[in-house]
Amino acid sequence: MSLYSNIKKLCANKGVKIGEVEKTLEIARGYISDWDEREPSYITVKKVADYFGVTIDQLINGGSDERDHSQNGTTA
Repeated sequence: MSLYSNIKKLCANKGVKIGEVEKTLEIARGYISDWDEREPSYITVKKVADYFGVTIDQLINGGSDERDHSQNGTTA
């Protein structure tokens, strides 16, 4: 999945729209949807990951916290 697709999925899970995320994080309207065509800055990706409570790796690769805990030998 693409970064944008992963963000759309997280938005759906949280019940928010991408525009709301952009507004909350003070990101230019439509900026996130452009991430399929151009690379975002690290700082902006970090803001979005923090907003959703995931790591940058999880945001980019579509992973979940549950998978990370199982790799560390702990359970969620």
